[in-house]
Amino acid sequence: MKTRFIFTVFTLLATAMFGFSCSEEMTGTDELLNEMKIGELAAGCPVSGTITGEEAAAILFMYDEEKMARDLYAEFYKMYKIPVFKNISKSENVHMQAVGSLVKAFGLKYNGTDKPGEFVNPEIARLYSQLVEMGKESLTGALKAGALVEETDILDLQDELQSAGNASVKRVFTNILAGSENHLRAFVNQLKFRKTIYEPVLIKDLDYYKAILSNTTGTRK
Repeated sequence: MKTRFIFTVFTLLATAMFGFSCSEEMTGTDELLNEMKIGELAAGCPVSGTITGEEAAAILFMYDEEKMARDLYAEFYKMYKIPVFKNISKSENVHMQAVGSLVKAFGLKYNGTDKPGEFVNPEIARLYSQLVEMGKESLTGALKAGALVEETDILDLQDELQSAGNASVKRVFTNILAGSENHLRAFVNQLKFRKTIYEPVLIKDLDYYKAILSNTTGTRK
């Protein structure tokens, strides 16, 4: 389940803090700028069918997680003023809109607010606080925190997609997964530009990780 990835991140941080379209076939083609346009289309795609209690919980969790990523990158942009944080924060906001379309369509209630840094899930709130502190250490720390968020998001989405049955939920999650791969690649490239090699922390499938970096994951799905 998704919580195991968050608990793993907590453990790693504790030891390291002193580093669209309505068609799934289109999800592997978007990059950071096009992703926002695709995501906006995805948010307007028709939603149909019914969902299970597990799917409802997954939707609300992913909304909170996408909000955490948006708020974190916006905070890092305030600190360092480099475009990657601003651009990906905007992209995460589009992800929120796409998941929000599911929240609205299925009559779910998100009990949080849009205030930055506040979340419904206490685990996500704790992770946000720890990642902010990691980012305060240096720009490199902030970029590594961003990459770690995207690794977490990727694994959470893959986990949810394995059990999701509703076609609308699968479509939105699949598109967001492609966006998270783009974001991870962007952060890794930013680190590489600064002569830092990012080693994946949570993703254990190194072939998949290499596919993300080479932008060929669409051929693996």
